[in-house]
Amino acid sequence: METIVVSGERAAELALRFTYAGFPAEQLEVIPDLREALDRGLALTPAAGELGVLPTYTAMLDLRAIAVSRGL
Repeated sequence: METIVVSGERAAELALRFTYAGFPAEQLEVIPDLREALDRGLALTPAAGELGVLPTYTAMLDLRAIAVSRGL
């Protein structure tokens, strides 16, 4: 089962858009904090799997800073 984790100031609105598009609400997780959302996404990713991330430009810079702070 696929899960989408949405994050950020407008995470709830994005989750609503996914439900309008037909994605099951029970497969959506709203986690406003970017670090927590990244951790949840990683936890949901199988050992040999890939985590897809679709950030805005600003969120991409924030994710990059998180990765650097973690030594990645």
